[in-house]
Amino acid sequence: MFEGWYAWAENLKLIHRRKRIFFTTLRSNRFVNLSKEQGDSHLEDLKWTPDRLAHGVLVKLQEVPFDVRLFKLVAPDGDIDWVITNDLAETVTAQVAEDSSDVRWQGEELHRGSKQLTGSEQCQGRAARAQRNHLACCYHA
Repeated sequence: MFEGWYAWAENLKLIHRRKRIFFTTLRSNRFVNLSKEQGDSHLEDLKWTPDRLAHGVLVKLQEVPFDVRLFKLVAPDGDIDWVITNDLAETVTAQVAEDSSDVRWQGEELHRGSKQLTGSEQCQGRAARAQRNHLACCYHA
């Protein structure tokens, strides 16, 4: 599970080659391909039936040689998260994708909080050793 910031083609291919399952978000400006005949479509232009909302839809991403399952997760306030996974099993539903996205978000909050509370981002060191020492002191504090 990782933030959509890292969801570029090379990372996705590397994770897939290592036979690992990923869940990540996509930015809303991405294009996906439902079929060769249809061509690329913007995420906002996809038609979402109740079955697609529950079980996702298989799509192809640009420069990614394998299919991924795309989910549209709509929050109560109307925000939309576009979640993809390379786990194509039928048991992966929107609820599984939402639970994975929630765990990913908890990790984001943990890192954000640790940076704010420990001052780890205030390091003035240039050398790798100085940065490691600074981070170690922050986490010990």
